[in-house]
Amino acid sequence: MLSAVISSKASQRSYFLLTLLFAALLLSGYQIAGRTGLIWGFLAVLIFHWITFFYGDQKLLNLFPCRKLEGQDPWGISEHLHALSYNFRLPVPQVFITEAKVSNAYSVARNHNHSSIVLSSHLLQNLTDEERKALLTYLFVQIRDLKTVSLSLSSSLLSFLWLPFYGLSSLAPSKPLAFLLKLWSVLIAPIAVLTRSFILINDFYTETDEEVVRLTENPEAWARALLKIHSYAQAQDISILPCFSHIFVVNPLTPTKWSRYFQAQPRIEKRIQRLAGRYPI
Repeated sequence: MLSAVISSKASQRSYFLLTLLFAALLLSGYQIAGRTGLIWGFLAVLIFHWITFFYGDQKLLNLFPCRKLEGQDPWGISEHLHALSYNFRLPVPQVFITEAKVSNAYSVARNHNHSSIVLSSHLLQNLTDEERKALLTYLFVQIRDLKTVSLSLSSSLLSFLWLPFYGLSSLAPSKPLAFLLKLWSVLIAPIAVLTRSFILINDFYTETDEEVVRLTENPEAWARALLKIHSYAQAQDISILPCFSHIFVVNPLTPTKWSRYFQAQPRIEKRIQRLAGRYPI
């Protein structure tokens, strides 16, 4: 499938960027302290590798307080995911529900056997059955095509740019700290945008949109769901670092002022126009 090919290219670019970074660490260590520096560089690579591939996924799952969906499922999430998993012969992703004020969703998976979906209870309550199915299909397709690998790797790489503010996503920052975060984000925006653009190549999101339409045969439902998620995102000011914004279905950062530099997802107007053939719907 074309979406799988695109995902593969994005993953290849992620690994290529990681390889360059690892080589730079080894070379820097050797240049600074010879063989001893090479050993320290190798240890730094191992630590960086562990953080990127294991801690990175866990960090994404812990962006918001959430609970694993077990037992009662008033939205029919498990039934739809089981049907998708059966059709594609893949393990059923774990589902986590967050009560945080973030009406959005995202998926996390380093492989098909370790996959998770995070959903907002507020969002689930405000989507119709067809819109919920379209949303779950989108998140499942991301896992099926392992686009989640590229999203997670790029988040891990970019998070190192925000190390001075790491952990802020779970806090309500004071005004001085929020100002410093904005200033720092603007300063490093060129590096962040170039890194993200190198990994998340053209049509990274829209090809998944088209796959949702093919599987659900209901472009209107997915277009309406996207518009609702976008509307909620405009009304909610959530505290997350910009390095995590691209993992969501719709950009959770208000696309104005400084945060506009971190808009990875296509503009909602173009996205819906492509799905439904018109905007607004």
